[in-house]
Amino acid sequence: MMYVRPSFATQTFRDRDGRVIDYGNRWHGSPPDVVKGVRLRPVDASCAALTFIFHDHPGVHVHAGLLHDFAYPVCGCDACDSTWEHEANELERLVRAVVNGHYREAISFREGDPWLAFAFESPDGRSSGEFRAQGMSREDAQTALDALQSISGPWSAWPPASTVM
Repeated sequence: MMYVRPSFATQTFRDRDGRVIDYGNRWHGSPPDVVKGVRLRPVDASCAALTFIFHDHPGVHVHAGLLHDFAYPVCGCDACDSTWEHEANELERLVRAVVNGHYREAISFREGDPWLAFAFESPDGRSSGEFRAQGMSREDAQTALDALQSISGPWSAWPPASTVM
Protein backbone atom coordinates (compact mmCIF):
# COMPACT_ATOMS: atom_id res chain seq x y z
CA MET A 1 0.00 0.00 0.00
CA MET A 2 1.31 3.44 -0.91
CA TYR A 3 1.35 6.34 1.49
CA VAL A 4 -1.04 9.14 0.62
CA ARG A 5 -0.91 12.38 2.55
CA PRO A 6 -4.25 13.17 4.15
CA SER A 7 -5.92 16.35 3.01
CA PHE A 8 -5.99 19.37 5.29
CA ALA A 9 -7.99 22.54 5.05
CA THR A 10 -5.80 25.48 4.04
CA GLN A 11 -5.62 28.18 6.69
CA THR A 12 -4.97 31.86 6.16
CA PHE A 13 -2.71 33.69 8.58
CA ARG A 14 -2.48 37.47 8.84
CA ASP A 15 0.17 39.82 10.16
CA ARG A 16 -0.51 42.47 12.80
CA ASP A 17 -1.74 44.87 10.08
CA GLY A 18 -4.27 42.35 8.79
CA ARG A 19 -2.42 41.46 5.56
CA VAL A 20 -2.33 37.83 4.49
CA ILE A 21 1.07 36.26 5.21
CA ASP A 22 2.33 34.61 2.05
CA TYR A 23 4.58 32.02 3.71
CA GLY A 24 7.46 30.95 1.49
CA ASN A 25 7.42 34.30 -0.31
CA ARG A 26 7.60 36.85 2.51
CA TRP A 27 11.25 37.72 1.95
CA HIS A 28 14.34 36.38 0.27
CA GLY A 29 16.95 34.95 2.61
CA SER A 30 16.77 35.70 6.31
CA PRO A 31 13.90 37.72 7.74
CA PRO A 32 14.58 41.48 8.06
CA ASP A 33 13.95 41.54 11.82
CA VAL A 34 16.95 43.40 13.27
CA VAL A 35 15.67 46.58 14.89
CA LYS A 36 18.80 47.86 16.63
CA GLY A 37 22.28 46.83 17.68
CA VAL A 38 24.29 48.15 20.63
CA ARG A 39 27.95 47.32 21.25
CA LEU A 40 29.58 47.75 24.66
CA ARG A 41 33.36 47.57 24.55
CA PRO A 42 35.63 48.37 27.48
CA VAL A 43 38.77 50.37 26.75
CA ASP A 44 40.88 47.42 27.96
CA ALA A 45 41.36 45.00 25.04
CA SER A 46 41.70 42.07 27.46
CA CYS A 47 37.99 42.49 28.32
CA ALA A 48 35.32 40.81 26.19
CA ALA A 49 32.96 43.13 24.35
CA LEU A 50 29.19 42.58 24.34
CA THR A 51 26.97 43.33 21.34
CA PHE A 52 23.19 43.26 21.78
CA ILE A 53 21.09 42.74 18.65
CA PHE A 54 17.40 43.51 19.21
CA HIS A 55 14.88 41.80 16.93
CA ASP A 56 11.42 42.67 15.66
CA HIS A 57 9.97 39.50 17.15
CA PRO A 58 10.53 39.49 20.89
CA GLY A 59 14.11 38.55 21.51
CA VAL A 60 17.73 39.58 21.63
CA HIS A 61 20.98 38.02 20.46
CA VAL A 62 24.15 38.74 22.40
CA HIS A 63 27.55 38.43 20.76
CA ALA A 64 30.11 37.92 23.54
CA GLY A 65 33.85 38.24 23.04
CA LEU A 66 35.17 37.24 19.62
CA LEU A 67 33.26 34.13 18.68
CA HIS A 68 29.92 33.42 20.31
CA ASP A 69 26.30 34.38 19.82
CA PHE A 70 23.66 33.65 22.44
CA ALA A 71 19.93 33.93 21.67
CA TYR A 72 17.28 34.91 24.23
CA PRO A 73 14.96 33.16 23.87
CA VAL A 74 16.83 30.29 22.23
CA CYS A 75 13.66 29.48 20.32
CA GLY A 76 10.65 31.71 19.79
CA CYS A 77 8.05 28.99 19.21
CA ASP A 78 5.16 28.42 21.57
CA ALA A 79 6.09 24.76 22.06
CA CYS A 80 9.33 25.69 23.85
CA ASP A 81 7.22 27.48 26.44
CA SER A 82 10.01 29.53 27.99
CA THR A 83 9.03 32.32 30.35
CA TRP A 84 10.40 35.83 30.01
CA GLU A 85 11.74 35.56 33.59
CA HIS A 86 13.81 32.49 32.70
CA GLU A 87 15.21 34.14 29.57
CA ALA A 88 16.00 37.37 31.47
CA ASN A 89 17.79 35.35 34.16
CA GLU A 90 19.89 33.55 31.54
CA LEU A 91 20.73 36.82 29.75
CA GLU A 92 21.76 38.44 33.03
CA ARG A 93 23.91 35.39 33.94
CA LEU A 94 25.87 35.75 30.71
CA VAL A 95 26.32 39.51 31.01
CA ARG A 96 27.43 39.27 34.66
CA ALA A 97 29.91 36.51 33.80
CA VAL A 98 31.44 38.56 30.96
CA VAL A 99 31.62 41.78 32.97
CA ASN A 100 33.10 40.02 36.02
CA GLY A 101 35.79 38.18 34.04
CA HIS A 102 34.23 34.70 34.29
CA TYR A 103 33.86 34.12 30.55
CA ARG A 104 36.28 32.22 28.33
CA GLU A 105 36.40 31.24 24.69
CA ALA A 106 38.55 28.77 22.82
CA ILE A 107 39.07 27.66 19.26
CA SER A 108 40.71 24.47 18.09
CA PHE A 109 41.11 22.55 14.85
CA ARG A 110 39.86 19.00 14.33
CA GLU A 111 40.36 17.29 11.01
CA GLY A 112 41.04 20.73 9.53
CA ASP A 113 37.77 22.27 10.77
CA PRO A 114 37.62 25.00 13.40
CA TRP A 115 35.72 24.14 16.58
CA LEU A 116 34.52 26.84 18.98
CA ALA A 117 34.07 26.49 22.73
CA PHE A 118 32.84 28.77 25.50
CA ALA A 119 32.40 28.55 29.24
CA PHE A 120 31.12 30.95 31.83
CA GLU A 121 30.47 30.80 35.53
CA SER A 122 28.02 32.60 37.75
CA PRO A 123 26.73 32.12 41.28
CA ASP A 124 23.87 30.12 39.68
CA GLY A 125 26.19 27.61 38.03
CA ARG A 126 28.32 27.00 34.99
CA SER A 127 27.44 26.94 31.29
CA SER A 128 29.58 25.68 28.45
CA GLY A 129 29.37 24.47 24.91
CA GLU A 130 31.41 23.34 21.96
CA PHE A 131 30.49 23.10 18.29
CA ARG A 132 31.90 23.11 14.78
CA ALA A 133 32.26 26.63 13.37
CA GLN A 134 29.90 27.00 10.43
CA GLY A 135 31.07 29.30 7.65
CA MET A 136 34.33 30.35 9.34
CA SER A 137 37.38 30.23 7.13
CA ARG A 138 40.56 28.65 8.41
CA GLU A 139 42.28 32.05 8.16
CA ASP A 140 39.61 33.77 10.29
CA ALA A 141 39.81 30.92 12.79
CA GLN A 142 43.59 31.29 13.01
CA THR A 143 43.26 35.05 13.56
CA ALA A 144 40.76 34.41 16.39
CA LEU A 145 43.04 31.76 17.88
CA ASP A 146 45.99 34.17 17.88
CA ALA A 147 43.88 36.85 19.61
CA LEU A 148 42.60 34.42 22.24
CA GLN A 149 46.09 33.09 22.94
CA SER A 150 47.21 36.62 23.81
CA ILE A 151 44.56 36.63 26.57
CA SER A 152 45.64 33.18 27.86
CA GLY A 153 42.66 32.33 30.04
CA PRO A 154 39.31 33.92 30.69
CA TRP A 155 38.58 37.42 29.47
CA SER A 156 39.43 40.05 32.09
CA ALA A 157 36.84 41.71 34.30
CA TRP A 158 35.62 45.07 33.08
CA PRO A 159 37.18 48.01 34.91
CA PRO A 160 34.79 50.06 37.05
CA ALA A 161 33.09 52.92 35.21
CA SER A 162 34.44 56.31 36.09
CA THR A 163 31.90 58.86 37.16
CA VAL A 164 31.78 62.19 35.37
CA MET A 165 30.48 65.13 37.31
